[in-house]
Amino acid sequence: MKNVRFLFAIVAVLASIYFGYGYINSDLSTPWNAQQIMQPEELVKLMNNKNVEQPLILNIGFAGNIKNATEVGASSEADGINKLKTKLRTVAKNKLIVFYCGCCPYKNCPNIRPAFKALKDMGFSNFKLLDLPENLKTDWINKNFPMQ
Repeated sequence: MKNVRFLFAIVAVLASIYFGYGYINSDLSTPWNAQQIMQPEELVKLMNNKNVEQPLILNIGFAGNIKNATEVGASSEADGINKLKTKLRTVAKNKLIVFYCGCCPYKNCPNIRPAFKALKDMGFSNFKLLDLPENLKTDWINKNFPMQ
């Protein structure tokens, strides 16, 4: 009986790991290239320049809203992807879109890859991932960049 409980416990742990983290894209490769990354300083410069068309800034995670960002929700979940697609339905395909999550380092982020894929699949040609390699707090807030 102890062996059965032990085996059950192992299966439960493995199942929770698989299903609990399974929503994270198992392919954690980097689908973006260097031209598809925007540095925080570059976004702040754009935000402060009233003579240029402002980018559409999308928060696709939980970390907090950068000034002028639209909160879409976690794109690791179907509801978040649906909200993202709905938000983008009327946006010009060449509009500058900057998206970010900021919950964790890129290598672990469950949200950026699904959002990146959705933007690409929808035919957008001018979208950038905001370079927040650690998280929103470290790479944006601690630098006193504007928040809502």
